[in-house]
Amino acid sequence: MNRTLGDIVGTRSRPLVTIAPEASAMSAAELLCEHRIGALVVVDDTGAMVGIVSERDLMRSVAERVDLDAQTVGEVMTRDVIVGLDTDALNHAMGVMTERRIRHLPIMRAGRAEAMVSIGDIVNALRTEERVVIRDLNAYIMGTYR
Repeated sequence: MNRTLGDIVGTRSRPLVTIAPEASAMSAAELLCEHRIGALVVVDDTGAMVGIVSERDLMRSVAERVDLDAQTVGEVMTRDVIVGLDTDALNHAMGVMTERRIRHLPIMRAGRAEAMVSIGDIVNALRTEERVVIRDLNAYIMGTYR
């Protein structure tokens, strides 16, 4: 089947949630909770991605006893962002995420962050694909495949 990250993005109605680097880290935490997500794309005033801020980034600040209201997103975000392309195969993306130990991957299209997928999104898509293959193989073996 060779599904891609674009296939996952195309089946969701969830918009990309972004934040400015000047926003407070507490604002980022509030957005994560409000949208029930684990990471935000950080964009500058032109809409270009400049980083990503995740629950993990915020927890580091909490562990360092930093006041999240006093700290900006730009101070806590990850700047060297690993991204995926909408044309990347799911297995490839899962391998990159596992190897690099990341849970969220911004998806780029035409040089812009279009969406965010989590490792859970990819695992669910691969499980669904696997179920279809198993069903079709069983039907073929039983002689009921159309």
